[in-house]
Amino acid sequence: DDETAMRLRLRLASGTGWVSHLLQDAAISVLASPAQRARIVSAGERYQQRLQLLQELLRARGVATPQPMEGLNLWLPLPADSHRQVLALASRGWHVRAGEVFAVAAPGHGLRITCAALGATQLRQLADDLAAVCGS
Repeated sequence: DDETAMRLRLRLASGTGWVSHLLQDAAISVLASPAQRARIVSAGERYQQRLQLLQELLRARGVATPQPMEGLNLWLPLPADSHRQVLALASRGWHVRAGEVFAVAAPGHGLRITCAALGATQLRQLADDLAAVCGS
C-alpha cells in the first residue's frame, strides 16, 4: 500500500544513518589487507609513543596523569570544573575538551587532550602550557 511504500522509502533513504554497502565492502577490503593492517598497527604505535612522551613531559613538570593510558587522547584529571583551564589553554592556542561532557555518572572533572598528531616540539610546548595552567 502507499503508506507502507512511503515508510519504506524513508527508511531506505540516504542520510546521516545510511551507509552504502559499497562503502562497507571497501572498508572491509582495506581493513582485511595485511599491508593496511600493518599501517594501522604502525600508526597506533606512533600515537602511543606521542601519548607516552606527553605523559613523561608532564610528569617531569609535576603534573600526574593516570597510568596506563592508550589511544589518541590524554586524560588529565582536575579537582574541579575545567572551564578555567580550557579558556586559559585556548588563549595559548590550544583547543582541548572539557572533561565534564564525558562524565557518565559522577562529575568527570578533567581535560581530554588529543595529542596523536603533535610532534615532539609541540608536545613540549603543550606540557609547559598545561603545567602553567593546571597549577604545577
